[in-house]
Amino acid sequence: METAMLSCQHLQVHISHHVILHRINLAVQHSEIVCVVGPSGCGKTTLLRAIAGMVPVSAGQVLLEGVNITRTKPERRPVVMMHQEALLFPHMTVIENITYGLKLQKIPKKERERQGMQMLNRVEMADYENVYPHALSGGQQQRVAFARALITKPKLILFDEPFSSLDPLLRRSLGMWMKGMLKEEGMTALFVTHDKEEAMMLSDRVAVMVEGAIHQIGPPLDVYQRPLSVETAVFFSEGMLLDNRFFITNDAFTITADSSTLKEKKLVFKGHIAGKWLRSGQLFYHIVLDTESQELILPGEATFSTGDKVFIEAPEQAVVDLEEIR
Repeated sequence: METAMLSCQHLQVHISHHVILHRINLAVQHSEIVCVVGPSGCGKTTLLRAIAGMVPVSAGQVLLEGVNITRTKPERRPVVMMHQEALLFPHMTVIENITYGLKLQKIPKKERERQGMQMLNRVEMADYENVYPHALSGGQQQRVAFARALITKPKLILFDEPFSSLDPLLRRSLGMWMKGMLKEEGMTALFVTHDKEEAMMLSDRVAVMVEGAIHQIGPPLDVYQRPLSVETAVFFSEGMLLDNRFFITNDAFTITADSSTLKEKKLVFKGHIAGKWLRSGQLFYHIVLDTESQELILPGEATFSTGDKVFIEAPEQAVVDLEEIR
């Protein structure tokens, strides 16, 4: 069996007697992109910083290609971390920023410039060689930061929500572009994000983290459609949670205005339309239920108006007992 590029084994981080990470077990294979997704404050960034050597590990270990790097100094780890901000050197041009890592490696100037221009072409920024960071847009700055990370050929790139400061459209397009580049270069990457759509778009696998623990790992669609815990169901999947135990995914529901059309062996809930919108050509409804104190976002073909009373139904076999499958 091939050794994983990254392996976190029973990893724990305690800060001021508070448990930030609790027995994290996570493996990332060669050339794989994994997204750790979870709410703000759940420990995602701390996990990256522990892997990069920027916070001490309280227990467990971090392996890179089977080598224990838990106590290795950050500068000696073949790992690069990209942050929410590009963190470019303001007094350096684009080419100088990109080749800074090569300079630290004592690569001769001409070779640095050759590799730098090659990388600028790869990230479609060749015309900005001598431009300073203040003259770049947010998206362009992240491209330069990404090029700076790639040029040193690290074994692992860590991404701490690098698109969070960008507008939604640019965020999606830059994310897909960056994923394509990582795949072309055969790079191994670990992203963290609180945006589940971004996680599904970018990753080969997702790891759902809540309160410092990973609750489920798998292909994004599998985790979304088949949550194995209440925490995963509530944060990553979309649907209805009943009695904090039974879960019905959104794709099991249909919306109707007439209760007389409802069939036997169906679960039926009454609510009203609180809002509606179009996204990617699909009509979505925001439905507030009358009795379950819950709200759902469901696609629909029929036309309803805000305030309309509706029924939503799902087959009984769509109900998943989350306690039973633990």
